[in-house]
Amino acid sequence: MRWNNTVDTVIEVEQAGSKGQWRIGDAIIKDLKEEGYFASRNDETIPEIEGDVFEECAGKLAERGVEREGKPYSVLHIRNLFRTAYVFPRADRNDKYSWSVHVEAGTPDNLKNAVTALRKISKSINKDNVRALIKHWTEEADAKRRAEVATAKAKKDAATNKKKKAAEERLATKDKAVHAQADAARAEAQQEIKEAEATIKELGGPPPFNSDLDVDTSDVSALERWAVMLGIYAHTLAMKREAKKMLKAIGKIAASLTEDEKQSVADGCNEIIALLEGINESVKRPVRKLAAIQGGKAS
Repeated sequence: MRWNNTVDTVIEVEQAGSKGQWRIGDAIIKDLKEEGYFASRNDETIPEIEGDVFEECAGKLAERGVEREGKPYSVLHIRNLFRTAYVFPRADRNDKYSWSVHVEAGTPDNLKNAVTALRKISKSINKDNVRALIKHWTEEADAKRRAEVATAKAKKDAATNKKKKAAEERLATKDKAVHAQADAARAEAQQEIKEAEATIKELGGPPPFNSDLDVDTSDVSALERWAVMLGIYAHTLAMKREAKKMLKAIGKIAASLTEDEKQSVADGCNEIIALLEGINESVKRPVRKLAAIQGGKAS
């Protein structure tokens, strides 16, 4: 591939000192279309482009000495530029929010839901908050998928036993009426197995990349609980880092301390770290579990 549109656009953006991620992403799409990688946009799926295609693009940029913040354009960043521009056509891009916010949201619907949710709890619409909220929603969606798969597997097991029982009942007699009932039960079990297997196949793997998340933004109390828990988690992580810094600082002056002084400080820091790890372990559980512990409404 020549990558002429992409290389020219990146050079213009870097020379101007502007961000220009949307321009570069659109140029990548244009180059890929011209090379026949896909004919037209399909909003349901992102075209699967092999990694070596983007490696070639990165190589072309490196040949021209083009860099991003002092570093060569990486294959991962080029892929993100393409994916984000593709998933967010011009009509779905919101100029109020940065390109990074769009990246974290993943899809136009997710961005709309994230903006609605964050506004309801008076949180800024920035990439960190959107990333945290999408991560929370994704974890909830994963838990729901796992539960549905477990239910489907249980239904499949029950239907398999039902099918086996029907076969045994049919073999145990020559009664035509019993045969008819057994055949009906067997057919019903086969349909149940088929439906369960379809559910397992659909939900058994990870959700598609950049997929729309089915979320409820109307439950403000659940969103507020999530925001509080996220804040606690962030603060405890910061305190844990500070405790580790204190331990490192003590190590630098260890030679001038008595054994009792060193042990006293070390014990205190380790107790703080252990306490914070315990807090984090409970705080990072899904919000609905924390709500149940606190006697709140489950999300």
